[in-house]
Amino acid sequence: MKRILLIVLGLLLVGVGWFYVNYFFSRGNGVKSGVLIQFQQEGTVFKTYEGEIASASLRNMSNKAFKFSVVSQAIADSLMKCTDKEITLHFEKFKGALPWRGANYLQSSSENGSNQPCAQYIVDRIENVKESYNNNQNMIPLPQAQQSAAPQPQ
Repeated sequence: MKRILLIVLGLLLVGVGWFYVNYFFSRGNGVKSGVLIQFQQEGTVFKTYEGEIASASLRNMSNKAFKFSVVSQAIADSLMKCTDKEITLHFEKFKGALPWRGANYLQSSSENGSNQPCAQYIVDRIENVKESYNNNQNMIPLPQAQQSAAPQPQ
């Protein structure tokens, strides 16, 4: 009986350890910058904030998207006002996603075009925000639309 109890406790301990490593152990952190192209609240049961940053690679100038989740309401409120601005975000990387913390994303690698394994990127602070480099500076004005020949109401 004691032996069975020890085996069950050992399996329980291994299960809890596996769960912690996959969902709560931070696998890394870093900084990512680019133009915030999308930020929204989504989800059916758990409403989470999901965003996407577009950055250009200097090697081949192809756009890469960095997808992330936000847990903090204060950071989410700030990011809602930063669409089309160039931002720098600090994030933590987790292996697995918890439903109330956001989604897992498959990030593409720039070296060989392959995809890296799924990971969850949680933004924990905003490092820098500045106006986008193409914020109406390179816009070409459109010609004025021709006015209709219909008589104006009096």
